[in-house]
Formats: sequence, C-alpha cells, structure tokens
Amino acid sequence: MKNNNEATVHIKQCYLEMFKDYPDVVDVNTMCEMLGGIHKNFAYRLIRSNKIKHLTYGSTYRIPKLWIIQYIQEHKNICEISTRMIDGRNNNG
Repeated sequence: MKNNNEATVHIKQCYLEMFKDYPDVVDVNTMCEMLGGIHKNFAYRLIRSNKIKHLTYGSTYRIPKLWIIQYIQEHKNICEISTRMIDGRNNNG
C-alpha cells in the first residue's frame, strides 16, 4: 500500500533528523528532555501506562528513540512539524 510505504519513509526521516543528537536508546531523564521538558513523574506515568513502549532492566527503564517518535506521531501533529524540520522550513514559510 502506498500509504504504509509513505508512513514508513516518514518515520525513517523523523528517526534520522528529529533526534539525531540523541543515542538510539535513552533513559527517562533524556526522554523527558526529548519530549519538551516534561516532568519526570509524567514520564513515568506514560511508561507505566504503556503509552510509551519501553524496555525494563531490573528497575531501570530504557526507551528506544524510535518508540518516542512513534508516541509523538500518535499523540501530536508531528507530520507538519517534522516535515518543516526535515525540509528546513519554518512557520514563516
């Protein structure tokens, strides 16, 4: 399907451009930063409610960058924002 292919390409572009300075897997503090400085308690709520997929190592959470991008795409209008970032456009055109 064309739409699935376009979505896959878009996710790959977001992965390469959006958080390019972050490692592939991050901790909760870094995830908070990536999500605009959300409070750590809210981040744990997102994780514990499985709204953000995560990995658990003992009592430590690790979150792949891809899963953060997927969360943003599901809960924000990331298409417009990330397209501007990738194309180098801003709000003024």
